[in-house]
Amino acid sequence: MNKVLFACGLCLVFGLAQAGNTIGMGSQVKMEYTLTVEGKEVDSSKGLGPMPFEFGKKMIVPGLEKAMKGMKAGEEKVVSVLPENAYGMVNDKLVKTVKRATFPSEAKIEVGQIFRSTANGKPFMARVSAINGDEVTMDANHPMAGKTLNFSVKVVEVK
Repeated sequence: MNKVLFACGLCLVFGLAQAGNTIGMGSQVKMEYTLTVEGKEVDSSKGLGPMPFEFGKKMIVPGLEKAMKGMKAGEEKVVSVLPENAYGMVNDKLVKTVKRATFPSEAKIEVGQIFRSTANGKPFMARVSAINGDEVTMDANHPMAGKTLNFSVKVVEVK
């Protein structure tokens, strides 16, 4: 009997017992999810298998991570994450209008297109948000900035 208790104690010490593990700092988690924004599905793990992440490593948006703390394998939850706990609010300073001549002459420019560039030696990406004659409006905000993210999550595994 003592050998069994000792073995069970070792399992707990070394994290070998999985039943009842809850998500906390350093947990290795696998989850299934569907993300909807403004009533439209914009991302999902359907058909891709569970998405792995390490809790506390900022691998998912902060609001979702906070909502998942303490969940166990098999649990499901619907979480709404406000912009300030996801990709932030839209920063108007990251929206600039430039002349078409700024781009290479052979470049085909369309609304929604993403361009990579550098400013002050730092790389960034900006999306074409509008074209008005010879002026092109570029937006370097994250596409989900200013939006509430609605996640439906299921925890598949916690180690």
